[in-house]
Amino acid sequence: MTPLHQQGRHLFRLVLGQRLFWKILLGFWLTFILIVEGLWIYIALLGDSHRPGDTYYLDASASSHVASISWAISTGGLQGATTLIQSWPERDQAMVAVATPETRSLLPETVRYRDAEAVAPDGTRYLIRHRLPDEPRRPRQIPYPWQMPPELWVMGVVGGLGFASVLAWYLIRPIQTLRSGFGRLAGGDLHARVQGVMGSRRDELADLAHSFDRMAERLEKLVAARDQLLHDVSHELRSPLARLHMAVGLARQSPQKLEATLDRIEAEGKRLDDMVGELLTLSRAEAGGKDGESYFAVYHLIEAVLADAAFEAQSSQVQITARLRELTGVDAEDGPILSGNARLIRRALENVVRNALRYSPGGGTITVTAAPDTVQGTLVITIEDDGPGVADDDLPNLFEPFVRGSNSSSDSGFGLGLAIARRAIEAHQGTISARNRAHGGLAVRIALPMGE
Repeated sequence: MTPLHQQGRHLFRLVLGQRLFWKILLGFWLTFILIVEGLWIYIALLGDSHRPGDTYYLDASASSHVASISWAISTGGLQGATTLIQSWPERDQAMVAVATPETRSLLPETVRYRDAEAVAPDGTRYLIRHRLPDEPRRPRQIPYPWQMPPELWVMGVVGGLGFASVLAWYLIRPIQTLRSGFGRLAGGDLHARVQGVMGSRRDELADLAHSFDRMAERLEKLVAARDQLLHDVSHELRSPLARLHMAVGLARQSPQKLEATLDRIEAEGKRLDDMVGELLTLSRAEAGGKDGESYFAVYHLIEAVLADAAFEAQSSQVQITARLRELTGVDAEDGPILSGNARLIRRALENVVRNALRYSPGGGTITVTAAPDTVQGTLVITIEDDGPGVADDDLPNLFEPFVRGSNSSSDSGFGLGLAIARRAIEAHQGTISARNRAHGGLAVRIALPMGE
């Protein structure tokens, strides 16, 4: 089989495979033909096709003749009208008669006529009668569909086919584009996008293409985040596992140091256990945390978190100040009631407050404020510390897993606390961001949607 035949068969299968295309094409084509057929039958039944064309002309010219004679009488009397009528063709002359009111009875009686009066300069009144021809009406016949004129058949078949083809292709083309995009996405091509192929369309199919692109972009980010997380987890696990192997080797070489080696193994095991716990918490936060969803008083939750943090801050003499009542003017018990997983929200707040506590200098201050934003319909919680802040280059990635600031120490945690906070807040349709304060320190802003 030649390449030309193969291309022809491929095109034939492609056209036949577009079942929706053929349904739209045939549907609109038949509809267009039926509309033309219906209009023709309607005009044939209710129109004036049974009326001869010369009748239209004579009816229209009668008004013009009567007006001309009236003008001739008003300017030149009966003689002026006679002169005007004699200048007309004989057929038109035979249709007109002029008489005074006394001789009106002598005018010919016809079935159809048009009368008018005119006054001569001497005051004589004249009656003008223009006879109208009788209408020989043709018998009305009910037309059959196949009796439609050939030119209407051509317009219905050819015009309808062209119109239906263009419309069907206009509707099917974006669907085929979306189908191709879904096929590429299902095949693993996460870079598949279809919005650019839609051109300048501004309809529901273009909105669907935009939603597809957003979905593909979201999937691409999720897969990239998963791959990065797996890479970071494997990297973070390598160090404690290497120290475990070293401790086991040391215990075998130096049995007299077994007690210290066991302590080291226990510490590394606890570190691995903590890391696994943090990863599980991160996974639950990314899943949305819908299992424990309920209504809770957010001010009670904030005060509980700050009470635990104040106990931990005693050793470093860091002061924690809460401003819940001053900005809202109400007691904590009357504060906003939020809907969600209270345990995840508490974990997010704990991680942010503990991060501020970790980097605050001795004798520093951590300030926590909470106030409703009535314009945005959110509760805004701000945690500010007096620490060194974060390098500007580190701010965009501060809430990513296993990211530590450039000023962090080696034992400052796994870099999962703020990532868990971000996932937990975003699971509740909230936002979290960080900025460096003008006079030093870091400010973290959390916005959670309030119920209506």
